[in-house]
Amino acid sequence: MLKDINLKLNSALQEKTTSLFKDTYVATQNQVSRQLNVKIGFDVLDQNALVALSSQEVLSQSFSGIAEDLTSSIQDIITQAYHTPKGMSFANMQKEIQATTNLTDFRAETIARTEAGKIASSARKNSYSKQSGFAEFKFIHIGPDDNRTTSTSRRIKKRCGKGVLWNEYIRIMNEESAKEFPTWKVNPDAPLSHWNSRHIFLKV
Repeated sequence: MLKDINLKLNSALQEKTTSLFKDTYVATQNQVSRQLNVKIGFDVLDQNALVALSSQEVLSQSFSGIAEDLTSSIQDIITQAYHTPKGMSFANMQKEIQATTNLTDFRAETIARTEAGKIASSARKNSYSKQSGFAEFKFIHIGPDDNRTTSTSRRIKKRCGKGVLWNEYIRIMNEESAKEFPTWKVNPDAPLSHWNSRHIFLKV
């Protein structure tokens, strides 16, 4: 039963995320289209970016790890019930399994939100790059400023000021992300400053 849960959960996570990615890409492309007041078509560049980002090995590994952790945790709960002197009531087992599932949901949501952020970032960058004069476009870093905002996002926003060229934007993001998230890799074709980031770039 646990092996079955593992396989089905991993498959469901992949399926839902792939669907989310396509919707996110197209929605972001439409936002840029409205901002620039131009028609931006979905072409080979977009399809290739979507396939590449949706097929990331790290994404598959992350989801696989979640499924394995969940089934392992359920196995531990069942084993604990068998080894408890008076046994564990069904209600208590249910509570523990629910708590484990809630944590799994949170982890899956964090991963999906982070990867969807990369998808949106890729769509935005590709949409801008299709326009003549992209090399002269200036970009700002914007997003919410509250108790969840990281120092990294605040520093990037400050350094970008009223707008910087694309290559400068990527350089700033790399430098600032490395300070707080040394293992994070900024993809210049789908830039995100850290996991679960709520900040985006926009053309001035």
